[in-house]
Amino acid sequence: MKQSKIYILTFDNTEFAHNYRIVHNTVVNLSGLISWWHYISNTYLIIIDEKLKATDIAKRVSKKISSKFFISEINIQNSNGLLPEKAWDWINKQKDILK
Repeated sequence: MKQSKIYILTFDNTEFAHNYRIVHNTVVNLSGLISWWHYISNTYLIIIDEKLKATDIAKRVSKKISSKFFISEINIQNSNGLLPEKAWDWINKQKDILK
């Protein structure tokens, strides 16, 4: 796998309740995207080329999404929560890859 980082992207879904596809298509078509996770309705975890920073991703996202959103690099090695098993399978796979 290329050198990569993991970010959390969360957005205000009240604006996109009727046209959620705009957000989804924007995220899954980001240049430099390696993988993505979406087990919480207004949140994505994205694995992206390490050359990109949160500001780069925010610029790309803001071209399509005009509502409030937040993006930050995260330490997936130190994570926990209440999620379905499939979500944890993806996270644990990334933990192994991103060591």
